[in-house]
Amino acid sequence: MGLDKKGLTKNNVFFLISAAALLLFAYLIIAVSQGNLNNINENVLLFSSKFHNSYLTQLALFIHYSFTYISLFIFAIIVFIYMWIKHRSKEESILLIALIITTIFLYITKSLIHEARPLNALITLTDFSFPSGHSAFAVVLIGLLAYFLLSNIPKKRQPIIYIIAAFLILLVAYSRLYLGVHWFTDVLAGLSLGIFILFLSIMVLDSVRKKKIKNNG
Repeated sequence: MGLDKKGLTKNNVFFLISAAALLLFAYLIIAVSQGNLNNINENVLLFSSKFHNSYLTQLALFIHYSFTYISLFIFAIIVFIYMWIKHRSKEESILLIALIITTIFLYITKSLIHEARPLNALITLTDFSFPSGHSAFAVVLIGLLAYFLLSNIPKKRQPIIYIIAAFLILLVAYSRLYLGVHWFTDVLAGLSLGIFILFLSIMVLDSVRKKKIKNNG
């Protein structure tokens, strides 16, 4: 009974986080379409440009090319092969579906919100700016892989995984501002979309795992 209550509580928390992220994403769509946050966007971008140097630029470019669609496709194939070898088909399916859903959300939103990218970026991108695909994919991919790892790591060391995952996600998000290819609202929307899909995926995975344990029991 205690385990059921604990699981229910965790699912409730995950649901609230997912719902809050979705609401934030919806709010940003409305705010950006109406131009309500333009001043914040310009100030954040100006602040980020003050930290430009050759080393950070190389790091930001490395992160940029690591999260292109081609790079993600290659990385996903490697992960899927590994999971198939380890007989972790449930995690493999959840990750694949999550990445597909993220791609669909990004495509639809970019098609609806024709937000131009900032001027004077360090690299040239021609597609629409809102939301940040790199930020969304970083949350979903890094977040799910971190969650998959938790089952093989002692509880005392699990916070290390959370910290590393959060650091990498924030690093990817900041790199978009550093390169000047996204507005702050783009990045925030990408993060909120990623969080929504991440926690929704985790809830589905936990439900599948519990069902399997119940059937085996």
